[in-house]
Amino acid sequence: SNDGKIPSTIFYRPFDSWAPKAEWTVHLPHEEKITSVAVGLRWVAIATNAQVVRLFTHSGIQRSVFSIAGPIVSIIGNHDSLAIVYHAAFPLPGHQNLNVQLLDMKNRRKVYEGNCPLTPQSKLSWIGFADNGMLYTMDSAYMLRAFVTYWSGTWMPMFTCQRVNSKDTLWPISIIDGQLTHIV
Repeated sequence: SNDGKIPSTIFYRPFDSWAPKAEWTVHLPHEEKITSVAVGLRWVAIATNAQVVRLFTHSGIQRSVFSIAGPIVSIIGNHDSLAIVYHAAFPLPGHQNLNVQLLDMKNRRKVYEGNCPLTPQSKLSWIGFADNGMLYTMDSAYMLRAFVTYWSGTWMPMFTCQRVNSKDTLWPISIIDGQLTHIV
């Protein structure tokens, strides 16, 4: 029966002008609501409030569905990489307890699953991939960290940005050639 609830709907329209008929729409089950969307080279990922990630091809075919161990905070895609940040457990006072899962979408394998470190008393503010494919996070204390694979998957602090004014907010846009582009 229709209880008046409107299902979450995915409408996909490609950026490329050469693919005008590649638009598609998918309706999720009523109990699932979309919380995040990420796009990669050949895929679209949808995170829902049911702690589920649904993977679609660019032609709209759902090719995989999998569960995440905690509530999803954010997802981000880049070419063949998908990063999923989720609550690993209840936080301790002043400390978030987040994990990140990094997936290689081309080879369908998990590259990393583990801690997503944050500065004490802070929250995750931004997650993104640099132009070279390296994954970065920034927390609300403005600590920028990079996930480096040459240390068997370690998060390395890159720098902390000092605010000029306590009311300033730094919004990262991208990291290109090692340069952080942001707005204040």
